[in-house]
Amino acid sequence: MTGRAYTRCMDGHWFSGATCPNDGSESEWSREVSDAAHRLGTNDVSLSLLIAAGLSVEASRHVLIIEHDLASWPPGAPIEIIELHEDTR
Repeated sequence: MTGRAYTRCMDGHWFSGATCPNDGSESEWSREVSDAAHRLGTNDVSLSLLIAAGLSVEASRHVLIIEHDLASWPPGAPIEIIELHEDTR
């Protein structure tokens, strides 16, 4: 299994890295997640590894880790992330 970290831009796109490829935006959290992954020296990440590499608790609330088996993933297949929101009232 391989884990990849994603953050969300202000327009709602989920992306991996410091800058959203759709609109060019970045945030404090996307830079922090990208920097922590860079310090690990791998794209195979988990939340505990990112925290061990210096990811703050606040930034950890803004990251999504998706684990998948790259060997069974069709090349070029799109990934769609559907958000489910919990009513906290």
